[in-house]
Amino acid sequence: MEKLEKDGKVGKDDLARAEKELEKVTGEHVTKIDELLKHKEVELLEV
Repeated sequence: MEKLEKDGKVGKDDLARAEKELEKVTGEHVTKIDELLKHKEVELLEV
């Protein structure tokens, strides 16, 4: 993304907006993975 900004294809505002959205989506996926991991740990401990 930074290369696009350096090449002048993306403005600073667009880059900041894209980075913020990327962080949001990444955080949502990390949260979901953590929840799945907790459920799997409980499942394995039941056996």
